[in-house]
Amino acid sequence: MVSSELNSGGLLASMKTCRRLHDIASRLLYRHIYASDSRGRSFLRAIIGTKQDYGTCVRTLRYQATGYLYSDDLCDVLRKALERMPRLLELHLDVAHQRPQPLDPWSLSHSSGAVELSCLTRVSIYGSARYFGMVSYGGVTTVDVRRPMHWSTFERFLSLMRLGGGSKNVGVCNLTLSLKRDLGCCVDMVFNDVHQVFPNLANLVIRAPDVNALTATEFLECRPSAFKHLESLVINDFMSGDPTFNTPKEVSLPLQRRHIQVAGKTRPYLRRLSFGGMIHWSRDLKGSWVVREERERDEQMLSRLKLEDYDDGLLFWSTVRYESSTS
Repeated sequence: MVSSELNSGGLLASMKTCRRLHDIASRLLYRHIYASDSRGRSFLRAIIGTKQDYGTCVRTLRYQATGYLYSDDLCDVLRKALERMPRLLELHLDVAHQRPQPLDPWSLSHSSGAVELSCLTRVSIYGSARYFGMVSYGGVTTVDVRRPMHWSTFERFLSLMRLGGGSKNVGVCNLTLSLKRDLGCCVDMVFNDVHQVFPNLANLVIRAPDVNALTATEFLECRPSAFKHLESLVINDFMSGDPTFNTPKEVSLPLQRRHIQVAGKTRPYLRRLSFGGMIHWSRDLKGSWVVREERERDEQMLSRLKLEDYDDGLLFWSTVRYESSTS
């Protein structure tokens, strides 16, 4: 009881001065780790080198590397540290900058094998998609990709997500993808690839610079076998401006309603679709689809994302447009 009331400094002092409190204090002190740059690197090396099993106490690891470093070295240190954290539940990793790599950027993650973490449920990474190859995904239900990806990186990411050499990952049900413009412009192709790898998705968030909302809902209308378990689709929830209606709103929204009505008939769990943080579709008590136009934004989440964004605010200059293919 006393240990639970101490701050991190008090817990550390207890570990050093009182043997009876050592194990209790270490479990509390190392339960949730928030570290950055050199201090974080020192912590990881301590986990690797210590005779004490402090790594078994860690449930959440948030590591932010914003300085310039060799990513091969970081990947190796992280992998060895993760091997000492068998009860890790959440991994949050930010790697803002990397020096040029002397090796193929995918060789390490493929050759060294993924760390088996049976308790891991969430992986959230800003950095090269290679870092997604460090851990196995047998029990992971939530994946967040926070650095915008080009097509080539997106394809590598999907290949890493497939389980056991197969073609699918049936465990992930919550997915957030940050994409570059070349992917945002082809959201239907993105959907096609995503649903083939993640057939059990319940919640999908897409953040990309240029997304046609009508293309997104038309895909759902025309592909009834895709995303059968989908409950929520959100596109560009942190846009800086309002959606652009290249096809007039009085034409676009009725057209989108038709898309969603048809899509909803084959997706009984679908309850919410949101575009640009402004256009929100939901089912009413009678099962009919209604639209609400209202700025909806989680300011606390927005502030955190801006602090973690290293691409000059790319995601916050995103756009959602309404443009019919027949207009």
